[in-house]
Amino acid sequence: MNAVGADGGGRRVAPPEDQRCIWMSAGILSYQRCERNLECEHCPLDAALRAQFGRPGEVGGKVAAGPEVEPLREDCMYARGFCWVKPCADSQAGAFVVRVGLEPGLASVLPAVHALVMPRSGDRVRAGQPHVWAIVEGGTFTLASPLDGQVRWVNPVLADRPHLAAASPFDEGWLYELEVSVQSPDLAGLLKVGAARREYDLTAARFRSALARALRNATGNEPVLADGGAPLRSVPEMVGAERYLELLAEAYAARGAK
Repeated sequence: MNAVGADGGGRRVAPPEDQRCIWMSAGILSYQRCERNLECEHCPLDAALRAQFGRPGEVGGKVAAGPEVEPLREDCMYARGFCWVKPCADSQAGAFVVRVGLEPGLASVLPAVHALVMPRSGDRVRAGQPHVWAIVEGGTFTLASPLDGQVRWVNPVLADRPHLAAASPFDEGWLYELEVSVQSPDLAGLLKVGAARREYDLTAARFRSALARALRNATGNEPVLADGGAPLRSVPEMVGAERYLELLAEAYAARGAK
């Protein structure tokens, strides 16, 4: 195997004669040699990464890769706790009602949701406090409330189809409706689309970087096989469901519990 050098910042650099993995060129992996002469269709690492991020492509002359994420909507506001908030009723007696759902970037990387533990109608929630728990492979992902308020209505569809919270975060998978005081100071902390997109993009980049490091530790330069020799098909399988959830919780400032 060829030696790996380092640049002035201490990062690993592939020797010029090495063939770089396309995922290294796309910026998902900081170092990965191609052992298959760029025949990606036979590479289990490529299959796993495509399942998570989509295939690298050329955008504006630059290589780009990432999960396909539904764009943020202009008629919503966004919380730093990765929820969208949208007014859904007229103000009455100093209060109004907002609908709340998962931010689509988080929804796109959340493992399949098996169940949701939700607040009940009439419950009071506090901004920044845990209030929704998604039961997923590997453990539980915790979501903090974006605002102080009283839960007025919980989406009944999610009782039987909890996966919609991530699969259709703006539409069928909204979480609940919350009655909020018009005097709530937390309203001023909500982000408009531009600011939310910048903040969410930074979080997504941190998660991809952490995931790439975990993948290198899990796979090295050799394909990783599941029991019986079948290629692993997803990134959570390759790094382990619990480790994937731990990285997700760290990047998205949520508390994950096993």
